Amino acid sequence: MATSSVSSSVNSTGSVTAAAKPNIVNVMGAGSGMDVKALAQSLVDVERQPREAAINKKIDKANARISGYSALRFGLDQLKTAFSALNNKTDFNSVTLTNNKSSYFTATSDSNATAGNHTVSVSALAAPQRSQSSIGAGSTVITDSSASIGLSSATDLYLTVNGGTAKKIALSADDSLTGIADSINSANAGVTASVVYINSTSGYQLIVTGESGTSNAFTLTSDEPSVLDFGVISGQAAADAVITVDGLTLTRSSNQIDDAITGVNLNLLAITDAPGKLGLARDVGQVKTNVQALVSAYNDLMSIMKDATDPKSKVDLYGATLVGDSVVDTIKSQVRSMFMDDASSAAASGSMTALRDVGITVQSNGDMKLDQTALDTALTNSFGDVVTMFSNNIANGTYVTSATTAGIAGDAIVSLTSLLDSSNGDKSGVLFVNSKNADKQVQSYQDDLQKLSDRMDMLLARYNKQFSAMESIVGESKSLGTSLTSTFAGMSNMYKNN
Repeated sequence: MATSSVSSSVNSTGSVTAAAKPNIVNVMGAGSGMDVKALAQSLVDVERQPREAAINKKIDKANARISGYSALRFGLDQLKTAFSALNNKTDFNSVTLTNNKSSYFTATSDSNATAGNHTVSVSALAAPQRSQSSIGAGSTVITDSSASIGLSSATDLYLTVNGGTAKKIALSADDSLTGIADSINSANAGVTASVVYINSTSGYQLIVTGESGTSNAFTLTSDEPSVLDFGVISGQAAADAVITVDGLTLTRSSNQIDDAITGVNLNLLAITDAPGKLGLARDVGQVKTNVQALVSAYNDLMSIMKDATDPKSKVDLYGATLVGDSVVDTIKSQVRSMFMDDASSAAASGSMTALRDVGITVQSNGDMKLDQTALDTALTNSFGDVVTMFSNNIANGTYVTSATTAGIAGDAIVSLTSLLDSSNGDKSGVLFVNSKNADKQVQSYQDDLQKLSDRMDMLLARYNKQFSAMESIVGESKSLGTSLTSTFAGMSNMYKNN
C-alpha cells in the first residue's frame, strides 16, 4: 500500500494553519496513506498549548510575586538592623580612653561607660596564698618527684578556707609528690598544686596555691603531719587589692576590678607612685556612622519598592514583580511614618522630637538625606536629648508592643518586627502571609497543569482509537475496490475473447 506523510504546525494563536491542515478527503481518496498518529497529536496540541501557556503565565506571575516579597523582606530586615544599632542607650556610650599610669594599671571600657575623668591610686595588690610541703622532719630532700614519701595507705588531706568547714581530699595510692598533686587538683577544692624543683639542696617541693584575696586564705593539713605538712611560704599570704578611685577607697579580692567605675574594667599591675588620671571622652563617630547607615537602609528599601512596582524595571529577580500590589503602598506609608513622625511623648526630649532634628529630611525624589552639620550640632549641644529621642534611655534592649515604652528606634523595631513576623501562622506579618499564599497558588496551578496533561493524554488516546478505526474502514474499502476492479477486468477479458 502506498504511503504519504502529513505534516501540521500550530501558529502563535494556538490553531492549525491552513497550510498545515491535511486534505483528509484527498489523502484518504488516494488510498489511506495518511499519518493518523501525527494528525491526532496535532489536534491535541492545538487544544493543549493555549491552556498550558495560560497556566504557566499564572505560575510565573505568582513566582515573581514571591521574589518581590523576598526582596521587600530583605530591605525591611536591613532597616530593622539599622534601627537596632540606635535603640539602646548603650549604643551611644562609645568612649575613647586615656590613662597616664598604664604601667601600674590598665583599663578597658564597654558599652556602659560614660564620658568623664577619674583618679585612680593602687595601694596594694591582691595575692593568693602559697603554701609549701614539709616532708618528714623538714630536712628530707626529695630528688625524685615520682618516689613514695612514706605515707600510710589511709592518709588524707584536709583543706579549710577562710576558717570554714574542713574539706577532705582523699589521696590515691600514689603517695609521691606528683601523685599527691594530682589528688589535690582532681578534688577541685579551690586550690591547685604543682611540683617544683627548687635546687640541688632543696630538691622537689609541693606548692599549693589558693585564690587571691584574704577571704581565700587556707590551711592544709594531713593525717600524718610528721610525714607531710604544709606551711605558708614567707611573703605569700593571701592579700586583698586596695585602690582609691575618685577619693573612695575600695578593697577587692582580685586585681581585675569591674565595679569601681561604671563600664570600666581595671587590671592592677603595681602600686602607683602617684594617683593616675583616667579619662573617658565621648566618641560620637560610631553614632554618626549608625545614623548614616539608617538613612542608607531607608533609601535602599525605597529603591527596592520602586523597582518592584515599576512595570518597566529590568532589575533581575524582583524588578516589576509587584506592579499594582497594594501591600507595597501600605508598607511604604508605615516606613515613612517611622522617619517623619514625632517621637512618643515619653521619648521626645528638649529640642529633639523627631529625626529631622538630627538632620534627617526627605528630598523631592522621596529619598532621605542626612545633614552632617545638623547631626554634629545635635550631638554636641543636645547629646542626652538625642539619646532619649532614639532610645528613651532604655538599656536592656527589650521592647513590648506599647509605643510609649521606647524611643523612635524602639518603636520602629516593634513595627518592623510585626511586618516581618513569620511565626504566627495566618496572623504573621503581611509579607510572610502574602508570600505563603502565592506559593499555594503556584502549587494549585501546578496541579492544574497535571490535570490538563491527564485530559490531553485521554483525548489523544481517543483520537488515536477513532483514527485507527477510520483507517481500518478505509483500508477495507480500498481492498474491496481493488477486488471488484480485478473481477470486472477479468469478466471484460472473457467477453472480449468470446
